[in-house]
Amino acid sequence: MSSISLKYLATQLNMSVSTVSKALRDYKDVGEDTKTIVKALAKELDFIPNDIAVSLKTKSSKTIGVIFPSIVHWFFSGLFEEIKNEALKNGYLTILLTSNDNVQTENSHLNYLVKRSIDGVILSMSDNRRDFNVINEIRDSGVPVLELDKISKLTKNCSKVSVNDKESIFDATNRLIDSGKNKIAFISGILNRQNAVDKFIGYKMAIDQSSVKFDQSLTIPVHGEKLNEAYYSFVKLLKKHPDIDGVICHSDIVAIGCLQATLSLNKKIPDDIAIIGYSDWFVSSVIIPSLSTISQPVEELGKTAVKLLIDEIIHKRKNIKYNHQTIVIPTKFIKRNSS
Repeated sequence: MSSISLKYLATQLNMSVSTVSKALRDYKDVGEDTKTIVKALAKELDFIPNDIAVSLKTKSSKTIGVIFPSIVHWFFSGLFEEIKNEALKNGYLTILLTSNDNVQTENSHLNYLVKRSIDGVILSMSDNRRDFNVINEIRDSGVPVLELDKISKLTKNCSKVSVNDKESIFDATNRLIDSGKNKIAFISGILNRQNAVDKFIGYKMAIDQSSVKFDQSLTIPVHGEKLNEAYYSFVKLLKKHPDIDGVICHSDIVAIGCLQATLSLNKKIPDDIAIIGYSDWFVSSVIIPSLSTISQPVEELGKTAVKLLIDEIIHKRKNIKYNHQTIVIPTKFIKRNSS
């Protein structure tokens, strides 16, 4: 580390320490000529700012924490790339932690980030979370936590970014109804996350508004990433209801499990059973038959989350009241050979 201090630079330039510090960080109230002179000397002397000292003085670590259930799925890995790149453009680094859908791990990660003096957190909640006290306490302590994708209506004082799950599944279900399908199953996520609840509501709304009769026994919950669970659950459902002619799934992985189950029972896709997934996983376009699905706007989700969180961080730093926002971003239906 360089032995040159900010005070030494200021002395050499006959400037105040504050002016030199602001010049190095491109503050608008410092003239361009001054910035040029300061930066030139800093470069000549190989000056390296002490970021720890800066963070203590400004009460900012310029770091954002990100907690996802998993990074194996392409959706979350792609989402993190967008978050990381957008944060970097705004001068922030990112720390990524994964909870493996475990609430205790998620709580440990949240507490760890707070101890690291993180500026803010982007959180996609574990499916198993039912207690929101830790999250609310962290927010109340002054650390902004933004909920992304897997959100909850039971949390307070935060911004939330998600897609329009209800409308997306409503539209997909209607597409099957309009194609002549009249016994449509729904494979849901765990119904204690807002996005899983909204997907179920969208499915039920479409069924209720049609001539198709709603049947609760046609809806079963399956964890988002468990293909085998989806396979065996759908085989069991088809044996109980052999006249099912369509299925809406809450994720592409689950949909692929249902697709395999359908073929294993010698049923034709989409003639006997039409299948629609959710998220547009890259595998969905190359499997046979290719999977119809609902595409989520990963780039827009990531950029919107970072912009909202940084805006809240800046408001907090300036002690200005911040009005939290809930942003819902539209999806896109992609028709392929499974429907």
